[in-house]
Amino acid sequence: RNFHVVQALKLSPQSLGGGDCSDHGRGSLIGAREVFPFPWPLFQFGAAGQNVNKKKRGWGGGNYTHSGFLPDSGAATAMPALRAISLQSLLLAVCILHRTAGAEHPIDDAQGDLLFLMDSSGSILPYEFGQLKMFVVDLLEPFTISPSDVQVSFMHISDHPMVEFPFNKYTSSTDLQRALQSMDQKLGDTNTGKALTYAKDTMFTQKAGARADVPKVLVWLTDGISSDDISEPTQILKDLGVTIFIVSTGRGNYIELKAAASEPSERRLYYVDPDDIDVITEELRNEILEIIRTKKLRALDITASSFRLLWPKLLSSDTDYYLIEYTLLAEPLRKSWKTVTGDETSVMLRELLPETTYEVKLTPISNSNYHKSLVTKVTTLEDEISPQIILISDSRP
Repeated sequence: RNFHVVQALKLSPQSLGGGDCSDHGRGSLIGAREVFPFPWPLFQFGAAGQNVNKKKRGWGGGNYTHSGFLPDSGAATAMPALRAISLQSLLLAVCILHRTAGAEHPIDDAQGDLLFLMDSSGSILPYEFGQLKMFVVDLLEPFTISPSDVQVSFMHISDHPMVEFPFNKYTSSTDLQRALQSMDQKLGDTNTGKALTYAKDTMFTQKAGARADVPKVLVWLTDGISSDDISEPTQILKDLGVTIFIVSTGRGNYIELKAAASEPSERRLYYVDPDDIDVITEELRNEILEIIRTKKLRALDITASSFRLLWPKLLSSDTDYYLIEYTLLAEPLRKSWKTVTGDETSVMLRELLPETTYEVKLTPISNSNYHKSLVTKVTTLEDEISPQIILISDSRP
């Protein structure tokens, strides 16, 4: 008879030592519902043929409990390889699958300054802090981090505002991920108002690495509780053009948080349990991208006579369309154009001259909204010259 594990491996952070998948296993692996058929329970903690309910020491010094009926000694010797499989090995395998399944395509068309303001006070359990930290790591993983793309800064909410790093500290995703995973909780009081005021006065400045001409986003991670007033500093930040997202672990004053979040609040305020916070990762990332994704043209698949033009979705109506004009930079009067429907986001331009620079302008045409034209320059590649006549001669010794 098969033994089926239908709810696979939900372990407490204490039993894992509070680790995550970057070291020896995420503190809590939730939602794994794979079905593993084995001829008997995989892990043995007692003599064969006996009922077992024993408490064991976890890898990090915590406790876990195994309950179940172990097979008889004949069955136990039939598959010795299974007994050699350790709980740690299985957890590492699940971690790898978990991280691989969640991998995202790199995001290289975004530009903005993202400030994360996270509750690091004593009102947050260490386990919650670890979950929130890993949430930020996963959220930022696909972004291209550089001075010309996305910049990230991080602050802790405690007795006093504590800056983990400014915008211009890390210029690669690898360094940023390492810094985020190594952060420690600060404890203390939850003076969110002070932290927001400090962010307004100090963080969104040139000295802290913020850029004047890019979108600004603040992501506030909280348990919903603040010891001081947050209404004034959040309003000033919004007046300065900062978009405020709030992720609350389910407690606190909903009306206060709704007022603090940017509009529309139903897309800027999230209530979620720490164990299930990963369910909002993609949605929040997409909402941030709506703000910081650059409205620019890109050229791909460039050859000597063609290239593919790509742009972000700008139009929505069936009656809208795009006008594409492409001109030889050296001869402005030689202009070509074509139109595509409003639901398109790419087009192939062909029959171009080799080694020639074109100025390309994309103009969204809409009856309801005005959109600025997008302009870029593209240079075609050198033509590959092939022989026109091939002479074949008979060579004899």
